[in-house]
Amino acid sequence: MAAKKMDALEGEMEQLKAGVEEKYSRVEGRLSAIENRFRNFEEMMKKMLEMQSKASPIIPRVEPRGKEIHEDDDELCIGPFPAGVILHSFMGSAEMVPAFTQLGSYFSFSGFLTSMKTEKAKKMLKSVPIERILFESDAPDAFPKSHIDSSSLLVDNSIALGHESPEGLATSAPNHPKEELNHPANIQIVLNYVAKMLDVSKEGLAEASYQNAIHLFSYPGSKLHAEI
Repeated sequence: MAAKKMDALEGEMEQLKAGVEEKYSRVEGRLSAIENRFRNFEEMMKKMLEMQSKASPIIPRVEPRGKEIHEDDDELCIGPFPAGVILHSFMGSAEMVPAFTQLGSYFSFSGFLTSMKTEKAKKMLKSVPIERILFESDAPDAFPKSHIDSSSLLVDNSIALGHESPEGLATSAPNHPKEELNHPANIQIVLNYVAKMLDVSKEGLAEASYQNAIHLFSYPGSKLHAEI
């Protein structure tokens, strides 16, 4: 009887050991993936440094899960980039803004911004110089949160794939499932959201972001520069 209990106990211990090893392996894999992300980001920044003598702006993406960059982070705070750096769909923290601004960055906001916690988004937005603000739809991704504006638009997946629809290209969001695609017109929702957070007029903010885009994309050799 005692021998059977010991065998059962040993079996349970082996199962526990296997479970712990499996969990450890998963954690180790996740840590390795995070380290790879940091290495890739560092490589991207180094390549950006090599490109800084070129006239056209550079467009990386910064998400909230990325490493926060401060002024004293010598390893990653490289640059500056006179031609400008566009931070695509920026969702970083307020603490990241000063260092990125010194690098010559422009902060481009999309519907992803509306998924941030309100207070964190507001604090970050207030730290961004208005002459560095840009807007983008990032369609068909970055659909704004449905509670932000009930007039937001969606594109049917079949239309996105090139099929015709008798109902038109866009419809009101409340009548469609969440898996539908974002519409470029929803950029106005992001504009209204940021204007409300900053307590400024949406017209004034729209004009400021337009002038920022004109300045950024008027580099020598660009079509815009040729038209000006």
